[in-house]
Amino acid sequence: MIHEHLRKSLRPEEMLLAVASAAKELRDQLANKVVTRQVDDGFENLRGLIEALPITLDRGHICFMRNWASSSHQLWEANEVGASSYQLSQIELLLNRLSKVEE
Repeated sequence: MIHEHLRKSLRPEEMLLAVASAAKELRDQLANKVVTRQVDDGFENLRGLIEALPITLDRGHICFMRNWASSSHQLWEANEVGASSYQLSQIELLLNRLSKVEE
């Protein structure tokens, strides 16, 4: 899968950036009421990127991100766009904190 390829080709900090970018792009799609299939693809992409994060990253952080992505998708499907966007913002906030710790 392409995400496994990313794990091998990107440095850990680049993988974190890829996940943050995917979460932000998905939040933008939600805000702009993008077509359903595109949003579903965005959630699939985000989940794949989270799963491809380096194993050196704290597994607890990965679990939080996985849960936030899953609940965000469920909220979006329930037409709770604001709550869905909030869950995605939590992923971005965690990644921002992690990137500052690594500096």
